[in-house]
Amino acid sequence: MSVLSGYYQPECTAQEIIEDLTEVFNKIKNQQPVIGAGDFNCRIDKGNQKARMLINCIVEEGFTLLNNPNEPTYICHNGRSTIDLIFWNSWLETESIKILPWFDAECHLERTAVLRSLHQARKSGNLQNLEQYTGTRRKYKNLLKRKGETHLKEASRRLIEDARDNSYAVLKPRKQMFASALQIDSWEQHFAQILNQRQLGKEPDAEQQPQPITFPEITIRELISAIKDLKNRKAAGPDLIYNEHLKQS
Repeated sequence: MSVLSGYYQPECTAQEIIEDLTEVFNKIKNQQPVIGAGDFNCRIDKGNQKARMLINCIVEEGFTLLNNPNEPTYICHNGRSTIDLIFWNSWLETESIKILPWFDAECHLERTAVLRSLHQARKSGNLQNLEQYTGTRRKYKNLLKRKGETHLKEASRRLIEDARDNSYAVLKPRKQMFASALQIDSWEQHFAQILNQRQLGKEPDAEQQPQPITFPEITIRELISAIKDLKNRKAAGPDLIYNEHLKQS
């Protein structure tokens, strides 16, 4: 197993971090368990553009992010955040990065080759490397299309065979991709995160509290003028009083 660690200053851009990580990932042997951790100064609890770019790079390289965005890794007097990341890629267990059932090891290797050629083309700016990336990407897209069509044909064939034995098999409801109902714990955690937010630090002084805004009283003349400006043939409110009633009263 290989262990990766690193630190990036807050002013480092997502592109700089991705280029460094890609260079390190290219030196890792295939099918080798790897775990990485470090202070990337990238707030995944906020979900900004920098965080999304870095997470996409980690996932595309075949790694799984282990962090929970709701669990802060940095806590101080003026706030908290999740900027320290932990990710791994263990070939000893079933790959958890598979999104599609037909995305096998061949697809993973082709995707890795595409990413390597992409970063090499960005670094060099050479036309030859750019053409190589274009060809590799076209090959990868064709592979995905072929794998998807093969999987769909195989699934249709199995469904036809099941229908021959049991005609009601095609009428069975398919497995839902997501839970039909949320658990009460999920609701409690969601609303606790929204409603129980509080700022850490000193309480504001009484003198700094916003003062209530006072408005002048509404006069009878202003009230009559507002009633005259009301439009006719409008729906009544909860009191069931129409604008025409107010004008005629």
